[in-house]
Amino acid sequence: MTGLKPEIVTIDISGESFKLTPCTGALIGISQTLEGPIGAVKRLQHMDVLAASHVIAAGAELDSAAAKGLPDKIFESGQLDQICADAVRFCLLLMNAGKARTAADKSSAKAGNAKKAVH
Repeated sequence: MTGLKPEIVTIDISGESFKLTPCTGALIGISQTLEGPIGAVKRLQHMDVLAASHVIAAGAELDSAAAKGLPDKIFESGQLDQICADAVRFCLLLMNAGKARTAADKSSAKAGNAKKAVH
């Protein structure tokens, strides 16, 4: 990502921290396993532990051996709701090139959609 500093999402699971960095590799990984970030968000909204595992593995660039135990770690943590919420935030960042939308971004989008008076 040229010139951009992506926002990093940190997910803590039972004392272990996973730093999810928005990048093309994470986007491709999520696209291959979860039908892209929108597919991931839909599954995460249903508290899907496998979706959460795949998002964490893709965002933290874990190899398959490191990712294998994630579903058990997530379940045993008792924090599936928070982990899924953080994973959704990460997916939303992926859809915006790793940058969080600011109030200025939202207001400029609304201004561009304003109806113009017809003379």
